[in-house]
Amino acid sequence: LRTHFDGAASILHNDANSKERILMTSTAGTPRLTLNDGEGRPRSMLIAIPTGEPSLSFLDPSGRIRALLQTTRDGAGLELAGAEGHAGLHASVGSEGSVRLSLKDGNGAVAAQLAAVDGSGPRLALADSNGVLRAQRGLRSWESPFLDLADDQGVVRAALGSVELQNPESDDQVRRPPSSLVLFDSDGTALWKTPFKPRR
Repeated sequence: LRTHFDGAASILHNDANSKERILMTSTAGTPRLTLNDGEGRPRSMLIAIPTGEPSLSFLDPSGRIRALLQTTRDGAGLELAGAEGHAGLHASVGSEGSVRLSLKDGNGAVAAQLAAVDGSGPRLALADSNGVLRAQRGLRSWESPFLDLADDQGVVRAALGSVELQNPESDDQVRRPPSSLVLFDSDGTALWKTPFKPRR
């Protein structure tokens, strides 16, 4: 048993070699349980931040967090990191029911994301090394399949499957069938499409 400089008490458990193996403390209003390896290095921590949300983390021998499981007011998340400590995978569930699975590159930017969000269909999105969204595959909000391919500015240049286009004569939105292919120019204007007479 020891006392922290802020007055918080800590409970320690040492092994037969006097290595600190278990630490229970509550400093700055944050309860923490730490489990150490045989060398006394922290390897897992259970923490409850002042607002009450818990997190469970697993560390490598260098002290880098390699796995993190936490809940927040908005949902729950899981992160897995590589040897350099950069998050490589992030999975989350939002309070409104949205689900996302993201794969990150070595710089921590999202390279691919599989998502199911209320108000839109499930989809897989791919980004380039600059973080620009280049491809999306999934279901539109009206539950029809699609594949969108974008240029290096993020402008969709080809859309395979159902898509909504503006009718230049009436300004109405025309929903094209799943068999549709539309090519766009750099400002998003449709240049070519087939079939030519989709059903309304």
